[in-house]
Order: sequence, then C-alpha cells, then structure tokens
Amino acid sequence: IGIILFNKSFYSILFFSAIRTFGASILITNSTLLLQYLCKPDMLGRVLALEYASSMGIDSLTNVLAGYLQDQHFSKEYIASIAVAVGCVLGIIWTCYYRYVGLPNIIVVRTISDD
Repeated sequence: IGIILFNKSFYSILFFSAIRTFGASILITNSTLLLQYLCKPDMLGRVLALEYASSMGIDSLTNVLAGYLQDQHFSKEYIASIAVAVGCVLGIIWTCYYRYVGLPNIIVVRTISDD
C-alpha cells in the first residue's frame, strides 16, 4: 500500500519494499515453523520441499501474470491494487477458516533429543 501511495521517489519505494520484505520473512518463517511442529518427522523433508516448491511456483506465476498485465498496458499501480485485493481476500478466507476450524494448540516445544 505504501508503494502505491508514496511512489514519487526511489527512497520511498526502497523503504516500503524493505518493510514488505520484513513482513514476508516473518510470515514464511512462522509458516515453516508451524509445518515443522505439525508434521511427522519421517515426512518433514517431503512436506517442506512441497511447501518450498509451491511457494516458488506461485511466486513465478504472479511474476508472469504481472508481466502479462503490463504488456496489456495496465499501470503498475493497478497491478499492485489487484495484488492487494487478492491478498485481502485470501486473508479474510484464512481468518474465517481458522476461526471456525482452529489451529491445533501447540504448547510443547520439541527438541532434537525428544525424537
């Protein structure tokens, strides 16, 4: 959102890109830790490989779609607005799903010696 609103200078774009990157890193780390807690140890490598491959595939797909939309003469602000709207919709779906289903209660921290 900051890039859309304050895209007048290179330094503001750089600043908001850094903030977005920090937020994405936190989300990726938390989701990977959640997978490590929920997964059986003998399946962990496969699950993490699938998670990594799917995230890289979706990243590539969004880059292709953004490039296609730019080739169709859509503005960068419009493409960013579409990405924000898709993120908001997915966030609402995620929140509604886990409000009704709920995440497992993870209280015990596993250590290497526990396995």
